[in-house]
Amino acid sequence: MYRFDSVDHLAAWEDSPVRSRVLAEADTLMRTTQIRRVSGLETWFELPGRTAPAPPRWKMFAVSVLGLYPLQLLTYIALGALTARWPVAARLALFVPLVAASMTWLVMPRLAAMFAAWLYAAPRRIRESSPSSPDG
Repeated sequence: MYRFDSVDHLAAWEDSPVRSRVLAEADTLMRTTQIRRVSGLETWFELPGRTAPAPPRWKMFAVSVLGLYPLQLLTYIALGALTARWPVAARLALFVPLVAASMTWLVMPRLAAMFAAWLYAAPRRIRESSPSSPDG
């Protein structure tokens, strides 16, 4: 697994002669079983040792709101009076990094683990009743 800070850096690595040489040398030692690209909120839902695809977006949204709302509220309660006279842009310049850092390193790892069974549950199939079935 490898990660890059931008799509351009990823493309440069994938097209590099160094990567081609390393892969050719390691060909007898490894094999690629899956290629998966993630970006954005999906990285908040990574769990150690889990290689499942990202949860559906609506579930990521729901869990993100569960984390963001209390963080925003706490930040406002804690710093709102101190920054009440600041311009909105300055307040946001303080609040956004605090909330984003808290979400990334404190809240989302815990919420993703807490809701893992629900987030990564297989989609439920609707049972179709047919005329030949006993209950149809």
